[in-house]
This record gives sequence, structure tokens and C-alpha cells, in this order.
Amino acid sequence: MPPSKTRARRPKPPPKPTSAPDLSYAEYLRASLIQLETAAVNAAEAGSWQAVSTLKLRALDCRVRLDEEIAKASSPDASMSDEQLLSIIVQAVASMPPQHLERIEDAVEMRRSGKVVRMSGAGA
Repeated sequence: MPPSKTRARRPKPPPKPTSAPDLSYAEYLRASLIQLETAAVNAAEAGSWQAVSTLKLRALDCRVRLDEEIAKASSPDASMSDEQLLSIIVQAVASMPPQHLERIEDAVEMRRSGKVVRMSGAGA
């Protein structure tokens, strides 16, 4: 008896990420996430719904780990070098709205002129 044609084809496994020594954990997670999402689309096209749900669950887990890694990389801690901390500060300042930049510029100008800077506890 010939094999049944109603059985869903098994999706191809996603390609393995390239292992490079300079690949960071966040980059590895990004590549894995893309591969999992691509595999889920391929599984959906093949009609393999069990594979779709499994791949989407793995992609969700990978997204959570990627978000945690990005948050960890962008939050300062005691083990960071001055250059790493300065990089975080520069990124934060670059994303600020103009009124906050003015406050920082005023504080820097006061610091350079030798005046005492008083920071208020209340929001502006």
C-alpha cells in the first residue's frame, strides 16, 4: 500500500548560527530568533501546526532572553569600566528631549565655572 499523502511534511530544521569567537551572546540570540521565526513560517506553509506552536514558543523564550541580555548590557554595574559607563551616559544623553539637554548643559557650564550646582528633588 502506498504511503499516505495526508501526513504533514516535517519542516526543515533552522540553519545553525555560525560560531564565531567574536559573536556576542546578544548577537547569537538575535540570529537564533530570526532562524526560529523563519522556521515557524516554513512550518506554517507546510501545514505542520504542532511544529509552528513549538517554534513560536521557542522564539518567545529566545525573545525574552534577548530582552534580558540587552537590558543587562545597558545597565551599569560595579564591574564596568569607565569607558563602558561613559558610553551608557552618552547614549542616554543622546536620547533625551531638548529641555533635559538644556538642564545638563547648564549643570556642565556651572561645574566648569566652579559654581555649586544644586539639584532639586522635585520634577520640573
